[in-house]
Amino acid sequence: MPLLRVQPDDAPAISRLVAIGRETFTLTFAESNDPADLQMFLDTNFAPDRIAQEVAHAGSLHYLLTDDAGDDLGYLRLNLPGSFSDEVDLPQALELQRIYVLPQGQGTGAAAQLMEQTLQVARDHGLNCVWLGVWEHNGRAIRFYERWGFERFGQHIFMVGSDAQTDLLMRRPVPQE
Repeated sequence: MPLLRVQPDDAPAISRLVAIGRETFTLTFAESNDPADLQMFLDTNFAPDRIAQEVAHAGSLHYLLTDDAGDDLGYLRLNLPGSFSDEVDLPQALELQRIYVLPQGQGTGAAAQLMEQTLQVARDHGLNCVWLGVWEHNGRAIRFYERWGFERFGQHIFMVGSDAQTDLLMRRPVPQE
């Protein structure tokens, strides 16, 4: 499956990230959130200008995964040290901020390919750890991360609109090859 690093001047790819983010977040969390809070979150965090700014940020890496026909399967957002979405004391770590897989990508190995890319980016940058935040009630994602060797090390508040929710913080070591 082709994996493209999204560049700041690639407006069509940025639009695709917006669409994937909005769709996967809605499919995953709509049933568990107030519609107004969900809409506020989507309008703030998946606005085209916001995603374009994130892609342009030097400490953030975005990857778009497609199938061989060019249809979108998912995307990945990684943050290098100094660009984390929250304050954590992991100076030699990479943050996995988003790993989103559309329904048509589930069961295809798309999530595994995105995770392998995450670990490779960490190795390429000489980082010894990957960390992430995952909603405490997202059992499917937590099980996926645990299968990849992630363990809990804390928690933080994640706002969905006006609703304060608890994210579990998880990390795993990244041995250098």
